[in-house]
Amino acid sequence: MIQAKALTREDFNLELMGRANREASYLPDQFATVNIHNMPELADVDGGLPVLLPPQTRPLTGQEFMLRWVTRAVAQYPEGVEDSYDPAKRVPPNYWTIPSIETYHPALRPDLPCALMLSLERPGPPQPIPNALGAMMQVPPDYVLVPERILEPNRIAPQNRPGVPFEFVQDEYGKILLRLTIPSNINGLQVWCQLLVADYRVPAGCVSTPMVEINIGSR
Repeated sequence: MIQAKALTREDFNLELMGRANREASYLPDQFATVNIHNMPELADVDGGLPVLLPPQTRPLTGQEFMLRWVTRAVAQYPEGVEDSYDPAKRVPPNYWTIPSIETYHPALRPDLPCALMLSLERPGPPQPIPNALGAMMQVPPDYVLVPERILEPNRIAPQNRPGVPFEFVQDEYGKILLRLTIPSNINGLQVWCQLLVADYRVPAGCVSTPMVEINIGSR
């Protein structure tokens, strides 16, 4: 159902832009900020939850802004792979007797589908997701984005794709990236978003991450 509702490249037309402009909240001359709104309750499951990484930049017009998520806080090495960072394998002055484990056996997070819920109007109070064992929906799905898959190892790094004005991508190692260069004509726009990640430990089939409030500004 989420996939069916998700926006595609063909949807980004004048009709969609007109609808979005009617719904959008603007605060002219505002200071660019990113606010993270944690949920009052999390899914009660064992083994960790998806995580929103702290933003490294502010949403300034004319500059690149990124949000990152991972499907689990801590990656794990594949079962049976020997950890090459055992100090017993170190040979002075400061190198290892076998190649880095990251070169041949990357630490893995679950490769799970996800979708980004977007709203241009301030959401109401968080609501429990039915049968999600405590996970909560903070952003109504006014707009839905599903990331494009990038399957080559380590290619999700933005330096591998310079000059991209907008992208929402996911790799097979449990990393998700939203990246855009903010145009000046949306100065003052407010956006709220929340990532849902597939999780079959709960009957609902998905869990949520904290809501991100993005206030685009020029200063």
